Amino acid sequence: MTKAIVRLSGCLLLLSLTFLSLSAKSSPEVSCGTTISTFPYSESFETGTGGWVNTGPINRWYRDSGGTPSGSTGPVTGYQDTYYMYIEASNSGTGYPYKEMNLQGPCFDLTGTQYATFEFAYHMWGYEMGSLALLISNDNGASWSNIWSKSGDQDNMWHLAQIDLTAYTGQTIQLRFKGITGELWGSDMAIDHVSLITSPTGTSTPLTCSATINSFPYQESFESGTGNWIANNTIWRRNSNSTTSSGTGPTSASNGSWYFYTEANSNYNKTSILTGPCFDLTSTSAASFSFDYHMNGAYMGSLALQVSADQGLSWSTIWAESGNIGSNWNQAAVNLNSYAGQNIVLRFLGVTGNSSTSDMAIDHLVLNNTSSPSNTGCTQVVSVFPYQESFESGQGLWTETTTSLDIWRTRSGTTSSGGTGPSSAYDGLSYIYTESSLPNNPNKVGILEGPCFDLSQAAAADLQFHYNMYGAYMGSLELQVSANNGSGWSTLWSQSGDQGVNWELAVVSLNDFLGQTIRLRFKTITGTGFQSDAAIDALVLSAPTSVNGSLAGTVLFPTTSSCGTGFQNCCDPNPSGMPVVNAPLTIHEMATGNVYPVLSDANGNFSANVPGGDLKITSTIPDNNWLNGLTGFDRFYLQQHINGTNIIDCPLRRIAADIDNDGDLDQTDLDLMNDIILNIKTSIPGAPNWKFIPIKYASDGSAHPDPRFVSDFWQDEATNGSGEDYPFVGMLRNQGQNYTYNGPESWQGTIHPTTFEPGAICAPTDWGFYLIKAGDVNGSASYTFSAGGANKQIGNNVLQIQPIRRNTSSELRNGNNKYEVRIVAAAEQPIIGYQMSVHFDDEIIELGKIKPNKEYLKQTEAKNFGQAIKTVRGGSFNTLWQADLTENREGLDFSSGVTLFAFEFKSKASLEEVQGSIGLDEALLETVFFDKEGAVSDVDLQIFVEPAKDK
Repeated sequence: MTKAIVRLSGCLLLLSLTFLSLSAKSSPEVSCGTTISTFPYSESFETGTGGWVNTGPINRWYRDSGGTPSGSTGPVTGYQDTYYMYIEASNSGTGYPYKEMNLQGPCFDLTGTQYATFEFAYHMWGYEMGSLALLISNDNGASWSNIWSKSGDQDNMWHLAQIDLTAYTGQTIQLRFKGITGELWGSDMAIDHVSLITSPTGTSTPLTCSATINSFPYQESFESGTGNWIANNTIWRRNSNSTTSSGTGPTSASNGSWYFYTEANSNYNKTSILTGPCFDLTSTSAASFSFDYHMNGAYMGSLALQVSADQGLSWSTIWAESGNIGSNWNQAAVNLNSYAGQNIVLRFLGVTGNSSTSDMAIDHLVLNNTSSPSNTGCTQVVSVFPYQESFESGQGLWTETTTSLDIWRTRSGTTSSGGTGPSSAYDGLSYIYTESSLPNNPNKVGILEGPCFDLSQAAAADLQFHYNMYGAYMGSLELQVSANNGSGWSTLWSQSGDQGVNWELAVVSLNDFLGQTIRLRFKTITGTGFQSDAAIDALVLSAPTSVNGSLAGTVLFPTTSSCGTGFQNCCDPNPSGMPVVNAPLTIHEMATGNVYPVLSDANGNFSANVPGGDLKITSTIPDNNWLNGLTGFDRFYLQQHINGTNIIDCPLRRIAADIDNDGDLDQTDLDLMNDIILNIKTSIPGAPNWKFIPIKYASDGSAHPDPRFVSDFWQDEATNGSGEDYPFVGMLRNQGQNYTYNGPESWQGTIHPTTFEPGAICAPTDWGFYLIKAGDVNGSASYTFSAGGANKQIGNNVLQIQPIRRNTSSELRNGNNKYEVRIVAAAEQPIIGYQMSVHFDDEIIELGKIKPNKEYLKQTEAKNFGQAIKTVRGGSFNTLWQADLTENREGLDFSSGVTLFAFEFKSKASLEEVQGSIGLDEALLETVFFDKEGAVSDVDLQIFVEPAKDK
């Protein structure tokens, strides 16, 4: 629907104000159209308005479904069904601004009742949202009292309101919704699911399900929205990153990017309810519910999980927590076996504290049709696999039970003592280690106990972890298990003494505990001196439900720095780089030719059950835009490498620069890059835009095999055996061989040093991949994929172009049909290159010769300019120039203003028409100037149009 703001004349505006003044008078007495005396009463407008009528003077409450006609306001569906009543705020028919519209209900006879609660859902989303109020009358409409109101934007979601009407029991009442529109059209507000209850529970009866879940396991992490969980007010909010208040709430989700939390700021000591969908457990004999929760804050309130088996008539609390329990996410598991065979509803009841530091949060909800562990004493149970922990956000679900000694600690970088401990984490930035400095030596015991692991559905299970035991006085490290609630522990794995400076991998089978719930813990005994800091990192517990191997991994988009040398310090991608969402991967079974397509999730993770044997992983990323992230600055990097003035030793940039996939960086790659930027070529046969490479390949710490570049340095056809000669192919092998990428050489990296047996898992930290954009040497490409309603966009290198001024020289005479345009630029620093696209109206001008400034810029016409092309708006041509880096490493001086190039054209149009037909076109090629550090914004760019000089 098109919105229009109508500006009234002074006379009409005066009449409108007079009309509003008259409409503001008290409403006359009204009689009841219908009287309701049977309760509970409920109306959701599915078959009509249910006796709720407009009472004027502006009758714009409408029954609707499927979204209001206006964008960015109003609901798109009913609260828990299809239809709703809403106010149309558009101006047509006297909508906005600030217009009052009333919707009046039937009479309610409350004689003989002792309790009364009125409940309704409301939706108030829109930038110009007005206000909504509920009024009550107990004198047949002679007077009205306001008993509830809300104003302003309340987010794009339904909320529930409950109003206690016990003060009106024994009387006959009438209710009215009064809506006042906002300043503009974006104030469509709506109501639904109105009900009046006279039971002492004060809850709606019956509760209408927002959805019914009967397929398990059910999981919800709020990545694509609220997931059918409905809040009764605005205290419960969906969020990502940190909450609005410091010292409380999580800084990120426990799973994915989004979570639900209670906003305590200005909502002190308030109760809020988050109600979920209905769960149909009629076909189950067992059930369990787990969720992650976060309760960090000095004035933390309380959180409870409640269940109803009678459609919301009554609720029972089945889990509760209160007070500050720290800044980590915790996991709760609740046994629902007593509700098997029934239909239930779950809801979270949050009560904030008396300060803003009481933001509590929930995430990663899982309901399964299996029993949760009973009599284990576990408050944290893991039942979704693979389980991963790299201690990036603290100790996770692992707790030291020797707290008086404080031996186990999380850390990044080196430990506090020399000659012991790792120099950095194995995965990410952080790890957990045993601090053995006094008083934690000699021979002190430290216990790090993990959560319970539910292996009831597992067909195989193992735990993989990396450990570092470096130090002259190194003690011992053990992995222990308990299958009897911690009453007894047995050792599954142990190591003692100095094991060297490197991280080592341990793989421990848990197959003896299938069908059980177990606890795991690490036990350390420090040595006789401080050089006995032992560490663990990158824990992965796999418990696939079939005997095939569970292959898991992660796809990331690399984040590279701006420097071009020293890949260990500059190029190594950020471990916390953005995930690649919805990346399509294919796992190939080499022996049979079978393929297993998988898709990465909102965290970039993927997993698949695959058979043993030789496997290959490939990816085809649907992005055909070669200009995405490819600029003259990438060409500058490559030109420096070819000239030998600045060698690209970063493997990520090397792979990106090798546009033609021939394993060498040469003039062919430079020419292809030039042609792509100038739009001469739009694709390279056999060279995909996005290349899929293992993280191990890019981040191995060994020296590069050649300080320059060797065309076949990554080839290993003998080991590959399938003709693949690039590191974009991952191979899994069995029969006693290592898992490798095209061979076990240190530069390419050993991926997994164990055989691929049924039930084994390749750790996601090993099977991680980066996506490299072909030609994007400096890592500026944007990569947008969507999943769960969230878009991920990485990389943004956009220059704000300076205003363009055209000469209005009096020498330009109307009627002269031969002109010349000069493009002139002045910059404060030396320029090493530029790119731009000139647009012209080919109906006004006829393009002639393009003339580079060869004297100053020393480029031939063929190299500097692409082909002139015709667009839907006229004609255009692209230009790309780069300084001769062998003669001018710092670039050329543009401070005095340099004519970049000129072009001639013919036209019989007037001066104004000619000037208006020429400009720069961002849609075809972004206009950017570069110095040796990157894009330059302080460039004065001018376009001069003048008569061509006769020669």
